[in-house]
Amino acid sequence: MQILPSGHRPSDRGATGLVLTPFRGIRYAEARISGLAEVTSPPYDVIAGENEDQLLAADPHNVVRIIRPRHPAGQPGSSAQDAAADLRHWLAEGILLPDGRICTYVPRI
Repeated sequence: MQILPSGHRPSDRGATGLVLTPFRGIRYAEARISGLAEVTSPPYDVIAGENEDQLLAADPHNVVRIIRPRHPAGQPGSSAQDAAADLRHWLAEGILLPDGRICTYVPRI
């Protein structure tokens, strides 16, 4: 396993196997949301339609708007463009904030 400095790619060092690259994560500004439980969701591929509606209703900044965007049929644009616009708006409004430093993130199991 190798941990590369930020900005480096595995091909820069001839790395093989598991390569971890630190990055600056983005987190919710807890003071700007109703609560973490209201803005998080299960993985996108296990969200059922009924559950998706509940998640969307829980908070206007629920991550499901980014990971499973709904685009009105017949409207210009696409669901990907809608998700990108929401992400940019949440960052501009301070709903989401970049971490103060570049880190290697390890999931808790």
